[in-house]
Amino acid sequence: FPLLLPQDLPAMRWETIRPEFRGVIAIATWYFFNISTLISNKYIFQMMGFLFPFTFTAIHMLVCSICSYFVLRTTKLMPLAEVSPRDVFSRFLPFSAIFVLNILLGNVSLRWVPVSFMQTVKSSVPAFTVLFQRVFMAQNQSRDVYLSIIPVVGGVVMATLSEVNFNVVGFVAALVACCFTATQALAAGVILGGAKMDSVNLVYRMAPFAFFMLIPVVLWSGELDLIIHSWKYYGTSTGTISLLLNGLCAFALNLATFFAIKNTSPLSFTVAGNFKVILAVIISVMIFHNEITLTNAVGCLVATAGVYWYNMLKYKERQERETHAAVTYTGLPTKDSDMELGDLDEKSS
Repeated sequence: FPLLLPQDLPAMRWETIRPEFRGVIAIATWYFFNISTLISNKYIFQMMGFLFPFTFTAIHMLVCSICSYFVLRTTKLMPLAEVSPRDVFSRFLPFSAIFVLNILLGNVSLRWVPVSFMQTVKSSVPAFTVLFQRVFMAQNQSRDVYLSIIPVVGGVVMATLSEVNFNVVGFVAALVACCFTATQALAAGVILGGAKMDSVNLVYRMAPFAFFMLIPVVLWSGELDLIIHSWKYYGTSTGTISLLLNGLCAFALNLATFFAIKNTSPLSFTVAGNFKVILAVIISVMIFHNEITLTNAVGCLVATAGVYWYNMLKYKERQERETHAAVTYTGLPTKDSDMELGDLDEKSS
């Protein structure tokens, strides 16, 4: 008889759950940690008065470095992706710079503007992606893809012009963060050489580099001196625990992302991502009570609808390429290529 170890039992119980329920649980978990991280970030900036985005991001990177080591090396709860030392420094080191700038600028933006506005501005990532692909990679898109960018840009412009709590620093930081998000997506294939790694392994490789990159920035910004002078407030047990829990929540988001991708189809994850933005905006407004005008709300919905249209078009293009590759290789359509989009949930199980 096979020997059943204690760590095998949770996996056995999980496998007994129907695939569609596993997908719902996975998406709900991803929603919880994604929105919780976003809201707690803003809470620490706005309610706790911890107005130090550089130090805040460095704490995130430190906590994520420790936690990813614990998960992959100490407890081995997840498989560690082996990477040569040469690739660590030639690929992951430069990619870490893009990674940390993306996160840092998002936190700088969140320091100055409401969650709802930042999320709306971040919807413009597809526009920058298409622009960079055209300018730097000479890649043309289909007519429908170009058309889908119109509501994205239009919605962001509507939301920006009608934003009651507009702040130039927060807006510019969010816009530049969009540039780095698009760059990160495009550079992944070039810098990482097509290596497929889950979110936890990526954090394990990049967070330590990101942390050490942030140390001189924290010192240069003067944040460390301000924190030391205000240590009577920030050094309390409540303040310290809040920052640590926030860092743990940020790391848990990476676990939840891995969990969601593994237990849902690409289509389900894409659709869920679009609705997550709307839910995050609604929850943030309920908690922080920031004023939103009708034009602002319409702009957010228009931008989100444009992102949804763009993501669906890119998803269909990816499916068509995979189908064409399968037919070219075998001469016959594969089982996967015959499947309709709605059947992918069953396939993912």
